[in-house]
Amino acid sequence: MKNLKSKISLFAKLSFTAFILFAINTGLNAQEKPEIRKESNKQYEQGVPMGSILKHAQDELPAGMEYCRCTSSIVQNGNFSDGPATGGNITSPSSVPGWNKGTNTPQYQPGMGYMTPGFIYLWGNQVVSESVWQKVYFEEGKRYKGCFAFKYVYSHPANPSKHIRFKLLASKSQTLNTPQCPGETCTLITTSQTIVENDGWQLHFFENWIPDEDYYFLFITPENDETINGAEYISHGFIDDLCIEEDPYKTCEELLEYADFSLASSSIDGNIITSLVFEPDYPAPYGVSHWWQIYEAQNCAENDFTVLNEYSQDTPLREVSGDATFIVESPNPNFPDNDIMVNQCYIVKHGLYYWDGHGCKWIEKRAKLRVSFSVNQRNGAVQFSLQKSNRD
Repeated sequence: MKNLKSKISLFAKLSFTAFILFAINTGLNAQEKPEIRKESNKQYEQGVPMGSILKHAQDELPAGMEYCRCTSSIVQNGNFSDGPATGGNITSPSSVPGWNKGTNTPQYQPGMGYMTPGFIYLWGNQVVSESVWQKVYFEEGKRYKGCFAFKYVYSHPANPSKHIRFKLLASKSQTLNTPQCPGETCTLITTSQTIVENDGWQLHFFENWIPDEDYYFLFITPENDETINGAEYISHGFIDDLCIEEDPYKTCEELLEYADFSLASSSIDGNIITSLVFEPDYPAPYGVSHWWQIYEAQNCAENDFTVLNEYSQDTPLREVSGDATFIVESPNPNFPDNDIMVNQCYIVKHGLYYWDGHGCKWIEKRAKLRVSFSVNQRNGAVQFSLQKSNRD
């Protein structure tokens, strides 16, 4: 994080307002909870082989090669390095720790995968597929992210779809008949990009998956574009190095720096400030919306920071929502008689809207913009005050 004092440059000294709302999590009917719901997810270190030799040490990866790694993966044996030396079909109960046969005849392969020995071999299309599953608890309202490696292997010469994609599904049942995913018992977590021959191993990253119900099982299955059940219409592929972890929501304190902003550029024509461009100092994380306003201040007294809470009128001179950058232009036909003038004082407000169902909703920072004939000037000392927002 930048030192705040070093970020103060151009117009305003920052003061922020934060408003925190807390949601009340309602309990679920105990009768709706199968036994698995009483088990918390174990955390497995991902990217470290379990008794196997890494294909590439982390610091020896070829240029541009990425890898999947979770700090605390909730998937057991996600790199498939723990399995029988002879390989073979996966059954239930399985000789591949953590994994079970879903549909048809998924295979475990002990050879070198993406990063470690061991991977899963699956085939499928839109109407028939192989799959494997593992008991993983996905909790309603929590957010998850993850990654896996996958590779296209083969399609019948007559197959129009010589490509493959992999899907992760969350299910309430361990008997899910993939690739179908009925909405009342199953939901899609993510679908990879489509790859073809000679693409080699590819990585698929996903984030911000939030289940709207509780699910208890993770399924992996591949697909292509075909809808006919037949060997000549399926595609074959490998999957390896799967990790999934909970992605906790940002706290209000973590988001405060994303509301900080600076004057990026300005221009003047006589006494009119023809253009002001304000930008956040940091790109906001996923799920954050921006809201900008500029008001005429009630007074322009130097070093008077009460001005940050005083407007000369309730209506903003300009207002923009949704855009990360705030551009203020004068004159503006949509705002007649509201030109931004030299030798005036203004309040610039940058708000962030972030509603995760658990923590904060509105975060706001304000800056006093005191404009003199030298537009590259800020006045006064840094002052911060924590107070409630007038937004709910």
